[in-house]
Amino acid sequence: MKLIDKYKEMSKIERASLTTKFSIILNITLGIIKLILAIFGGVFFLFSSLINLFVATSKILCKKGMLEKFNFEKFKKRNTLIGVSLLLTGIIYVVYMARMLIVQVNIMDYDMILGISIACISFVELALAISGLFTIGDNGHYYRNLKVINLSSAIMAISHTEVAIMSFAHDGDPRFANALCGLIAGSI
Repeated sequence: MKLIDKYKEMSKIERASLTTKFSIILNITLGIIKLILAIFGGVFFLFSSLINLFVATSKILCKKGMLEKFNFEKFKKRNTLIGVSLLLTGIIYVVYMARMLIVQVNIMDYDMILGISIACISFVELALAISGLFTIGDNGHYYRNLKVINLSSAIMAISHTEVAIMSFAHDGDPRFANALCGLIAGSI
């Protein structure tokens, strides 16, 4: 309980900073694990790994910018790198989901409990990302960047939710719906 009390006593900026640290660690860890799984499990894990690593890179750049004294030239360079990293994340996701339209791919089958669990986690992630957009206020460009990164990740999580739910709830072939949802999420 002491940790929760300490967290509640933190300012919004301190909480955002702490949450970002944990998020970076989680994204890097998941990215590395998925990269290893890609060797054995195929292309899904490779694309997913790259997405996690690009999101982590964007967050690291934001965190570094928050900690340094403001310098306009560094800010422009870092902000450009964050934008490129997010753009690459979207492109990777679009390519990954578009392959469902082009190539006959096997879709992972989830049972109903796992699919609904993925949906719940995704909707919580989306709700937190949206609430963060409004609660952080005007605390600087890097904080806004973090919120956009989190929202982008949450939108891709919603697309994964759609894939998980369609795997157990759709009688026919859900590839077109999955690809369309993924293309929209990746384009955002």
